[in-house]
Amino acid sequence: MEVFMGIKMSDVGQLCPDVLKAYLKNYSLKLSASEIAKEVKIERRTVSRILNKLVIFNLINYSIQGKNKLFYFDLKKMSTFSLLNLVEINNSINFNFKNKEVSVIISKLLDFFEGIIVFGSYASSKEKDGSDLDIVLLGEKNNHILEDIKKISLIEINEHFVNYKEFKEILKRKNPLAIEISKNHVLFGNFSAIIKIFLEDKLNG
Repeated sequence: MEVFMGIKMSDVGQLCPDVLKAYLKNYSLKLSASEIAKEVKIERRTVSRILNKLVIFNLINYSIQGKNKLFYFDLKKMSTFSLLNLVEINNSINFNFKNKEVSVIISKLLDFFEGIIVFGSYASSKEKDGSDLDIVLLGEKNNHILEDIKKISLIEINEHFVNYKEFKEILKRKNPLAIEISKNHVLFGNFSAIIKIFLEDKLNG
């Protein structure tokens, strides 16, 4: 994406989505440039430059805590919602490049499900040979389609069917699995609907 909210991404830094990936495990985090650099494995000076430009463009905020400058999102702003969409989409694209077999499975499933959330070992890049693919399938339950895909898949699929309302409720009830998914995920399909659920959960505490 070359232009975001009327701002040229080249003016902010093409690594912006990669830098902000550090916030995907918790949209309400307050992080220093050093913490983000360590998390995303990008040079601290580059991270700091991008964050400060985002502040100038009023896309993120910061507070001072001791000697540290902590950067964070204003979760009530529309620009935050839009920026998180960009970051989550970038995360899914990078995931597809690294996981070709899984991307084929996801592509087939997206023909029948509105949204998909990958979590577990694949989402955290800790999968091994024989690891299951843990996924949440959002939308109308369709066992027949899933079974057909399982028959041709070389990866064992561990699925959870849920609609958006149900997912919102189990997250609100602090269900351990839902909390794990909110902290460690890769989104596909209806990004906006899933991000909105994560945002509302953080805003409501």
